[in-house]
Amino acid sequence: MERISQSVEALVRKYETNDPWDLCEKLGIIVIITDLPDGVHGVYHRVGEQQIIFINKWVDTVQMKMICAHELGHAVLHENSNMCMRLDSAIELEQEAEAFKSQLFHVRMFNSELKVFGHDEIVEFANLAPNSFIMDF
Repeated sequence: MERISQSVEALVRKYETNDPWDLCEKLGIIVIITDLPDGVHGVYHRVGEQQIIFINKWVDTVQMKMICAHELGHAVLHENSNMCMRLDSAIELEQEAEAFKSQLFHVRMFNSELKVFGHDEIVEFANLAPNSFIMDF
């Protein structure tokens, strides 16, 4: 998990944002909102050098932001993976992407310094329901 925390902190520090939409733009990752099969909320894919995130257009905007953060985790942590692998490897990669997403919403820049936020602050920032479950580290 330390590697994930360091990756998130380096990104937030470099680009002075923890917004997944802004980070995708700054990293040159294309985000496509489109119709995906039932049960598929998001997909990370790499074509040559281009990283692409697909997000299901049928989820609400709050979910889109969370899905974008999760898929951004794949782009940063597993940039050369296209999710065609053994199930045990896929489970580990999914857990890492979830940890990346959670860590991304725990960290925010203030006057060039990182601040780690608690549950209530994350809920407010991400516009989540007050009883939302957020993975803690």
